[in-house]
Amino acid sequence: MASSSAGGDLVAQINAKNSENSVMVYSKTYCPYCSEVKSLFNKLGVSAKVVELDELADGDSLQQALASVCGRRTVPQVFIGGKHVGGCDDTVAAMNSGKLKELLAAAGVQATLPALRPQPHTMSSRPKRSHKAPKRFGAFASPEAQEVEELEEAAPLKRGRRAVAVDSESEGELAAGQPSEEEEESEGSGQEDEEEERPAARRPAKRPRAAAAAAAVEVYVPAPPAEPRPRSDMLSLLFACPALIDALLEADGLRTISLVARDAANLAAALGVSGAEAAPLWRQMARRCEPGLGADANAEQVRAAILRGIRGDIARKEVVNKSTAQGEFRLTQKELGGLPYTTRPNPIFWHAPPVKMYNKLEVLAVAHRKFGSAGGLAAAKAAAGVKSAKATQTRKSNEEARKLEMDAALRAIGLSGVRSHQLGGHKVHVKAYIKHNQGTVAGVVAAFNKQQEEDAAARRRYKELLNRLKREDLMSELAHPPAQNYMHRQGGPTLDEVVAALRAGKEARECVGERQRSVDALLAAEELQGYSYCVPSIQDFVINGEGSAEAVVAEARARRDKDEGADARRTAIYAHLEAEGLPSCRHSVAVTAYIRSGEGSEEEAVAAARAEQAEVAARTQAADARRTRISQVLAAEGLEEYAAQHRQPRITKEYISSGKGSEEAAVAAVWLCAARRVSIFARLEREGLQQWADLRAVRDFISGDVPEKEAMAAVRGAAARMESRQKRLASIEAALAAEGQSYGQLRWRVRELEMYVQDGEGSKEAALAAVRRIVQDAADKRERQELVDAALNAEGLQSHRGYSFEANSRDKYVQYGEGSVDGVVAAARKRRDDAAARAARLSDVMAAQAAAFVQADPTHWVLDATTTVVPDYRELKEVALFLTQPGVLPADVGLALYVSIGGADWSYRGFVSNSHPSDVLPLSWPEPSAPLAAPPGPGFAQIGVSVEPLAELGQKEGSKLGAKEDFAKRVGLDLFHFMQSFGNVQQMGDKLVVPSNVLDHWYTRLSNRLRRDPDFLTRNRDAV
Repeated sequence: MASSSAGGDLVAQINAKNSENSVMVYSKTYCPYCSEVKSLFNKLGVSAKVVELDELADGDSLQQALASVCGRRTVPQVFIGGKHVGGCDDTVAAMNSGKLKELLAAAGVQATLPALRPQPHTMSSRPKRSHKAPKRFGAFASPEAQEVEELEEAAPLKRGRRAVAVDSESEGELAAGQPSEEEEESEGSGQEDEEEERPAARRPAKRPRAAAAAAAVEVYVPAPPAEPRPRSDMLSLLFACPALIDALLEADGLRTISLVARDAANLAAALGVSGAEAAPLWRQMARRCEPGLGADANAEQVRAAILRGIRGDIARKEVVNKSTAQGEFRLTQKELGGLPYTTRPNPIFWHAPPVKMYNKLEVLAVAHRKFGSAGGLAAAKAAAGVKSAKATQTRKSNEEARKLEMDAALRAIGLSGVRSHQLGGHKVHVKAYIKHNQGTVAGVVAAFNKQQEEDAAARRRYKELLNRLKREDLMSELAHPPAQNYMHRQGGPTLDEVVAALRAGKEARECVGERQRSVDALLAAEELQGYSYCVPSIQDFVINGEGSAEAVVAEARARRDKDEGADARRTAIYAHLEAEGLPSCRHSVAVTAYIRSGEGSEEEAVAAARAEQAEVAARTQAADARRTRISQVLAAEGLEEYAAQHRQPRITKEYISSGKGSEEAAVAAVWLCAARRVSIFARLEREGLQQWADLRAVRDFISGDVPEKEAMAAVRGAAARMESRQKRLASIEAALAAEGQSYGQLRWRVRELEMYVQDGEGSKEAALAAVRRIVQDAADKRERQELVDAALNAEGLQSHRGYSFEANSRDKYVQYGEGSVDGVVAAARKRRDDAAARAARLSDVMAAQAAAFVQADPTHWVLDATTTVVPDYRELKEVALFLTQPGVLPADVGLALYVSIGGADWSYRGFVSNSHPSDVLPLSWPEPSAPLAAPPGPGFAQIGVSVEPLAELGQKEGSKLGAKEDFAKRVGLDLFHFMQSFGNVQQMGDKLVVPSNVLDHWYTRLSNRLRRDPDFLTRNRDAV
């Protein structure tokens, strides 16, 4: 009740603030969306009242109350004039739509809204694309060429803008009567000069750097020739420049032989030359593909050499994913947007969107157009690396400065710095400030001080409550909700109210227990314990005190008498039915009603069951007689085949089963079915469709369910579909046989093929294209598998090929073509080296630890855990103790493990022997006798190993078992305390009523606490 009233007060407080302030923003200091909203109002010149929830003591409660006001728990939340606007996206949308201006005006707030940028007018009636210069050819557009091309495209517009600007040189030109290019273009536009010049003069340049570069570069645009040059002149110029031929045919890391051939073919098509005219070009390319090709090779040999080179280009069959294309080849999303792609499932997150896969050849072509060569790509990567390194260095230096600032502030309030364990939950805010510059140092310090004050107040309330409960003899109520709420919450009930509530709860539970014990005693006196869960009034009496114990016992007694009477009636009537030969009538309606209610007499129930059985027998006998009679009549008239039930019409079946209708009508219905059968079979035979006699439509016509016309249409349709299917099958089989494939082998692999043959879906060309694609994919996979297996076998890396979800794995390359053979081999080589390094490190660690054991005597060894294992011995929770070889110890001895802290006595932890050669033993370090003022020195924590007789070790195991029993008792006690402190616990004497999922809650709590502090159950506790 107190919490609900507090929530109401906060809601009223929020509504009051929203009414008092014209613009109200509920925010958090580290939220970027909140910063965007506050920045928006600052730009508008609006003074908004901002409430930073993370800097308030009751910020969480205020946010909860805010959710009840506006229906959202997120921040920011904006209110204007007491009306809820929404979050960041809603406020920005209102700004763009003009609604924000209306809301501010209605609230009486003056805002300076930014003016919309005017849209530029088209300076010419020609399409915009006509302004662009011709696109550079093929994959040869270098960055410098692209830059010049951009400047050429931008130059006319820039010159037009300069003509309008106030410039003495431009004014001189205009005064001299030399029209600018902008005026020349506007002459045929049909618009007024004043309307055209205004947008151009007011619109600022979008890219000042590009404008400055355009102004600095003098672009020469030659005049077009009077007549186009003949093709022979172009060829002569091409072959007269060997450097151009070399540049055209030169391949590098970004331009494979396939791209070289593509560019050469595009050049020949652009010039419109024939094969004979371009023969020198193809011959040089063929010799680059096969250096041993003779100079006298004919055109067919040249073509074959080029095709062999193209087919040997593995990049045609490889793909790269989106991240590789953007990272390794430095391509943007816009540049990848025009490329075709396939998809593959995500091997790790199956519900994630599929991964886009681009053909490597197309990616290389785009990268070559962008960077010009592999060297250009390397230079771009290096520049990006330098830029990233600078950004990283700046970020780290800023983080270090913020860390020093935060560390100094925390030390000023008595903490050991940013790593102090006293920060607790405030470490998140410390990290947010250091890493992301979210929040402030003062805010973190204020929150910590506030938390310290709250913790001190909680400890003070706990001591007050504990002393009061001891005086009032209410210590058993400490774990109940009123006491817990008082200790952990401020502003609630007073101590006297809490004690009164606990006393009332204890008295209520004692009353419940007393009533439960009284009812249990009365039920036990009459042996009615089994009816305690069958009597509804027992819960009303025990929990609420309604009724009396005698009434509960009387209801249980009545329930027992009713059950005993039903059992007696059941036994008697079952025996009676068995004596009269009616055991099948046990579940009849009359027998069941007599057993349950006892109404009537046993003789009446048996008589009703006898009559019911006689009636069923009479109906069955009559139906058998009618069935026999119909069979005889049909046999006499030559219709024996209709004596079977599945061939009989519905009228005949109804007459036999229930006697409905007459014998004549039943026989006439059979005659009608026979006539329809003869009629439709004759039609099927005349049309050559006898094989469709068992079609469902034919059977429905014979039984009279559909007309003959509909049945014949269904038969003809089925026959036509079968004929078409057979034609498609013959055609597709012939086409597949011509390509060396078989329909039987491909029908289950190619869905398009089976759908075309069976249903006619799609076309023959599409089905064959799908077949070729599947077959080509399989061939490509085999080729990739042979290549990568050969490369791995050459270096003995077969066992290091990686998993399918790893980058540059053998399976991923074979399956999808993702990556390259060199990448797979390099990754396998790295995995081999990493495995060897791990094995070497493990061997060194094991050797160092083995060497660290000091032999005290022939049967005892000691290891200094403080210096040779881990820096903090408490981080070592358990060890594995095992025998390196079977039978290494005598049969009557074992190897025992001990631990010791600060020179104290050795504590036994377990042993291994020949019969039990290995075990994982918990160390459970004992607590030191005195608190540690500094890190422990050498020899403080020790692990000992001793060879001892098995008889002595058995005795020590017995004492260890006692410790396990004690631990089990402590776990049970923790569960009991948790169940007592549960919110909706109800006690009935010596019983607790808790929700069914209480064990799940307790186990989650116990697991989390054991993870934080594994020894909390056994540390500084008395024996149970």
